[in-house]
Amino acid sequence: MPERCERKFTGYDLGKRRQVTTQCNQPAVVCREGKWYCAKHDPENFADYKVKQDAAKGAASGRYDEEGWRNGVGWKRIIGSIERHLIALKKGEDIDEQTELPHVDCLAAQVMFLSASQKRGYGTDDRVKGGDDA
Repeated sequence: MPERCERKFTGYDLGKRRQVTTQCNQPAVVCREGKWYCAKHDPENFADYKVKQDAAKGAASGRYDEEGWRNGVGWKRIIGSIERHLIALKKGEDIDEQTELPHVDCLAAQVMFLSASQKRGYGTDDRVKGGDDA
């Protein structure tokens, strides 16, 4: 058994202006699929794996090529998609007619796109800030 958690983190170091990878330094306590984790990073403690899989299906629904959303999708377009799926859910619609996937999975995918876009600088921040359009 390794002494330390094998969970690695990848992030962007603004000071060094480069991507960096670090590893958790906590004592390992549980083994999952051949890797050892501390109690905090045990994958069983994170969101349900099935939920993540379904969100990934929403992301790969054919509306974008596999990595195309990273290449310049305007944030307003992503936000608009989030709003459309949320409104459909509020109206009682469960399945998106275009993708034939649950609206909630498409919504989860779009939220992940927006989160990654904000954190990593993907796409274009074309939101109207401070205007009446918000």
